[in-house]
Amino acid sequence: MNNAISFLILLSGLSLIGFSFTNCGGMDRLKPTLKSELDKDLDAIIEANDLKPLPTPQAEEPNLIALGKELFFETGMSGLNDVSCASCHEPSLGSGDHLPFAVGSGAIGVFPNRKQFAGASIPMKRHSPAIFNKGHKTTGITHALWDGRLTVNAGVITSPVPEISGENPSRPDITALMENAFDLQPLFPIISADEFLGTNNPLADLEEPTAIWRQALNQLLIRPQYVTLFKNAYNNINTNDIGPGHIARAIRAFVKTKFLANNTPFDRYLAGDIHAMTEEQKLGMRVFYTNAACNVCHSGTEFTNGNFESIATPQLGFAPFQDDLGREQATNQPADRYKFKVPNLRNSKLHPPYMHNGAFDTLERVIDHYSNVEASLTNYVIPPSYQQHYDDTLVVDDDNARNQSRLDQISDPRLRNSLHLNNTDKAHLLQFIRDALTDTTFLSR
Repeated sequence: MNNAISFLILLSGLSLIGFSFTNCGGMDRLKPTLKSELDKDLDAIIEANDLKPLPTPQAEEPNLIALGKELFFETGMSGLNDVSCASCHEPSLGSGDHLPFAVGSGAIGVFPNRKQFAGASIPMKRHSPAIFNKGHKTTGITHALWDGRLTVNAGVITSPVPEISGENPSRPDITALMENAFDLQPLFPIISADEFLGTNNPLADLEEPTAIWRQALNQLLIRPQYVTLFKNAYNNINTNDIGPGHIARAIRAFVKTKFLANNTPFDRYLAGDIHAMTEEQKLGMRVFYTNAACNVCHSGTEFTNGNFESIATPQLGFAPFQDDLGREQATNQPADRYKFKVPNLRNSKLHPPYMHNGAFDTLERVIDHYSNVEASLTNYVIPPSYQQHYDDTLVVDDDNARNQSRLDQISDPRLRNSLHLNNTDKAHLLQFIRDALTDTTFLSR
């Protein structure tokens, strides 16, 4: 009897602890899921920030994805038939290009050997951002690009191209398929001299954006393969009705499907697997939401508030130096000077360098910047590996007045006054951002 009672007590105790199954060496093993004090701290953070695993968005039609994939890797929409979306957003490079400033049409090689070539290519003025978890939001206001100059708000587009902008655009055939700002984005490299367009070629000679889009599309439609792909994707559409909007919408379907990152240790932890993150990653998560207060800007499960912020990033550029005013260039509002779109942090490990201009080549340097912004801005040195990719000379802005303005534009006083994280906090924060937010399943998708 006593043995039976002891056995029941044991079972009762085990039921209070709870178990989760893991697989190791082909054998199922039991792990106790009793929460530590650290897990309880994180529970409070999760509740306070309403954190949930990032859901998988609604599936796109397979034929639309297939068309988008072909277009994503297609060089035939560029002025010299040498650049595609993948030139700056290569999957194996974490949807980036690992350069501080991308080089478009006329450049040679691929990373680590891609470079500006003898004046034939123009370096971009900003870093190519990663494209994970883009295009999911189809309601409210959405912005694209570092300065947000592409905006969709309740179906109304704001962009540098008048024909697709405003409440009554003159080209509704292009805008009809645009649900968010990321739908617009694939069209703009086609008309940019430092991206697809280049200079001194028949496509660039057209000058008018809508004419360039039309000709780029025509260059595709002379190939029977693309006629079939468009018809399959858009319900047997008449060839004469295929427009630039169909290009952009298909690319978004592919990007949305391919570059999904929602199977991270962080997501699995939020879903209830308390072993999904290591102890160091958990400590880093606590630093992220407390001492470092990263969630002020990198909020929610997508790790971005979608807004524009100044964090006094050292301004890297090319000689002769030209300042980058950030969001102000789109709004003409001085209050927006040096503010740039807050990126999401998922898969940050996979796509260095970082910031709107690629100023920092490692996540460690990013964390050091946030820990002491003024010192980082004042003492910045261009990473020595950068210059080899460019004929133009890289320079950094050392003007005291402009750099003070960058500091003054920081909205969070804690960041402006510097966080002064200790080395232990930095190490744990790095492990959370670098490892707990990484999902490489997209590589095989």
